[in-house]
Amino acid sequence: MPLNTTVSHLSPLLNYIPRSAWYIVSPANDPVLPNATYHATNGSSSGGASVTFSWWGTAIWVYAIDRPWVGPCCVFLDNRLVECSGNVRSFGGDGGSNGTFVLFAASDLPAAHHDVRITTAARSGSGIGGPVLGIDHLIFETPLSEGQRIAHSDSACTWAPADTDVWQIDDVSRSTLLDFGKMEVNFTVSAGISIYGFLDATSAPFSVTVDGRTHAPYMPNVPISAGNSSSSSSPPILLYANMDLDDASHTLLLENNPLSEAATRMSVSYGIVFTVGDSGPTSPSPE
Repeated sequence: MPLNTTVSHLSPLLNYIPRSAWYIVSPANDPVLPNATYHATNGSSSGGASVTFSWWGTAIWVYAIDRPWVGPCCVFLDNRLVECSGNVRSFGGDGGSNGTFVLFAASDLPAAHHDVRITTAARSGSGIGGPVLGIDHLIFETPLSEGQRIAHSDSACTWAPADTDVWQIDDVSRSTLLDFGKMEVNFTVSAGISIYGFLDATSAPFSVTVDGRTHAPYMPNVPISAGNSSSSSSPPILLYANMDLDDASHTLLLENNPLSEAATRMSVSYGIVFTVGDSGPTSPSPE
């Protein structure tokens, strides 16, 4: 059964390449969206700025900011060029009432690992112009069902160091500024797991190890210099997802991995395990 998962533009599962070509637009910079932030290219007319995302599933929808300044870009799916246009609105039609539109959509894909890359193309003319592309969020689909939700306070979670003085604990999350802070969770699953938490300007990179295999560090997409952030009053952000696990018992280790003294925070809210089957509600397809 299809299940949809939303990925914020701030999620470390998105890769902005090069990072120097992107910046976060805050409500102060875009009064049309007074309660939202998004990632936008920084105005280079030469093109070549990209955003990439990898997932296991059967469909994807990428939502962009609908603005007069949107420019040309190309979309690659599984390393194949599938769209290229001088006006990105031709990919998705009219803008939505919330200031976004579907930049790219692909459905009925085989249940497998997929990659999408969106790359800005050069504008006509020369010189430095305004932004070319703004990314708000994306949604990916998997043929799974949502199973157990594991809260940060669940007995399945082990936190180290055990000293509670180094952890800030509330109803929605557990956070630390300690370089060596880590969380381990043991679970049995027939499909996958996702981890949610909070990011702000002090968030550090983190590493994830599943059953002894360590992934490359995940980088928060909130620059240290940015004043905007998510907090406990905002929905938690998807930090990690693995939807292609064997039906077995697993161990996931999430470790704080700071690069600087200015950003050392790790904040975890909850995890969700996924199963194969028809239990639970079916997510509607995005419009």
